[in-house]
Order: sequence, then structure tokens, then C-alpha cells
Amino acid sequence: MKNRKKTKLPLIGIFWYAMAITFIFYLFDVIAPSNVAIINFGEGSIKQNEIGIVDMVVELSTYLFSFIIVFLLALFCFQIWRSQLDNRKKINLNEESHVVSISMQKIKEELDVSKDDYVRLSAYIAHEQKNIIAILRAKIQLQADDTLLADVDKMTVALDDILTLTASVEMFLENEIDLLLLCAEVIDQYKKIYPNIELVFDNSLSFIVRGRELWLERAVSNLIENAIKYGEQSRVSVELSVEKASVILAVKDGGSGFSVKDSLKIFKANYRISNIKKDGYGIGLNLVKHVCTLCQGFFLAESEEGKGAEFYMVLPVPQKAITADGEEHI
Repeated sequence: MKNRKKTKLPLIGIFWYAMAITFIFYLFDVIAPSNVAIINFGEGSIKQNEIGIVDMVVELSTYLFSFIIVFLLALFCFQIWRSQLDNRKKINLNEESHVVSISMQKIKEELDVSKDDYVRLSAYIAHEQKNIIAILRAKIQLQADDTLLADVDKMTVALDDILTLTASVEMFLENEIDLLLLCAEVIDQYKKIYPNIELVFDNSLSFIVRGRELWLERAVSNLIENAIKYGEQSRVSVELSVEKASVILAVKDGGSGFSVKDSLKIFKANYRISNIKKDGYGIGLNLVKHVCTLCQGFFLAESEEGKGAEFYMVLPVPQKAITADGEEHI
């Protein structure tokens, strides 16, 4: 929309307009038959056939006064006209803004509906696929084929990632999740293939957060899997702490780390670190960041090349609840 400029005041035009009107008055005065001027001095009078100096001053003053009156009148009329014109422009601008606002609102509503339909469809397809995979897994398990079972489990994990990535804040459930217990269960699964993992925590603290168990399980799993993949056989440390009403989950490895340039890109989906010929951090870290947002927290990454990497999930603890006995609990 173009910016509308306020109407400028043409002072020069008004000046010449006033001059023209005054000149017209002057012509009428000259044409009028008044060659004789009478000036009274007390009881006597002096008749002059030609205009004297005093008459000239009076006449010039009259013309000057007329010019000022005409100029101010023209200025006043123009101000009124400009005010009305600006008001009409404001009314038109408001009407246009209102129309644009309504159009934008309609577009937003249509996009929201399309997004909701997409999310529901994705979730429905993922759930249906998981049901089919569960049936296949049961049949494969009867045949004791570990390779096929592993492939089926990978498909299940991929579908869980899809469900997590398509989740929105509106789907947030106020479920209380024990992050310590969840981390312990995930670590137990990964220790079967990578025993060099430790869980560090203070047993006197509570690590309860709110969210969905599936979201948090996939986020923690992705962090541990990345640490194993890029840790170059180093020890992977999973640390839990509580600071300033937030539960902090830190996953650290002693691998080659990544550069500052890569740190600005690793949260993008499907991004791969160029100097490492493996699956990128890609969708994993993008998923973790999405989960932190869903849980009203945030995600951080710190690293230096050759000094490993550290990833932090910062999640708010549930607000204090007051029980019937008046005690406060978290």
C-alpha cells in the first residue's frame, strides 16, 4: 500500500492570488472618477487637483490592508479545503485497511484449517501404520527373525518421530512426566548396544516436567543416539539438574564436535555436517528443539571442534500446587 502524503500548503500560490485580487481592487479604484481629494484640517479644507503625499500613504495602506485580508481569507479557505481532503483520505485509508485486514484474516483462517487438516491426516496415517506394524511385529516375533524385528522397530521409531514433529502446542497435555525415570529407561535400551553411557543426577531433587511421554522419549533418544554416533566411542554423559525452576537435561560426548558455522545450521531438518559421512544431526535435533517448544522450554547446543559437544534441554517445572492442608508441593 502506498504512503499517502499530506497535502502541502501552497503559500506562493495564495500570495499571488491575494496580489491579483488586490490589483483588481486597485483598477476599480483608479477607474472611478475621484481625481479630487478633500482633507479636513480643523475648520478649513484644502482642495487639491492631484493626489498628495498623505493621500498616497492612506491609499497604499488601504491596499496593503486589503491584500492582508484577502491573503488571510484565502489561507483560511485553503486550510478548510485541505482539512476536508485529508479527512477523506483518512476515511479511504481506514476503509482500505479494514478490507485488507478482513482479507488477511480470511487467509489466516484458511491456512489454519489447512494446517489442522494436515496435522490430523499425518497423525491418522502414522497411527494406522503403527497398528499395522504392531501386527507384523507380532507375526515376525513368532518366527524369531531378529533382523526383521529390528527393521520393524526402526519403522516404529520413524512413525513416532512423525507424530512428534506434527504435534502442535494445542495438543499439549498437562501430563506430569518423571524425566529421571524416562531417561533411565531410554539409557537401559541404548546400553545394550553402547554400554559406555552414564546417568548423573542428584537423588534429592525432583525432575518432574509436563508434556507427553512420547515427545520426551523421542527427544532424549535422539540426543543419546547423536552422542553415540558422533562421540567417536567416547563416554556419553546424561546429566539432570534443577536450576531456577527449570529441569535441565544435558547430553555430553567427547567426539570431534562441530564448528560455529555448523552450530547455526544443525537444527535445520535434514542438515548434514559436511566433514562427517554419516546421517546428519538433521531431523533429530530439529525434533528435540520442537519438543522443547511444545513443552514451553528451549534447546541449546555448545561445542568446539575437537572438544566434543553438549546439548541442553531446558524445561519448566510444574507450577506449585497448594493441597488441602495448605502445604506447597511441586
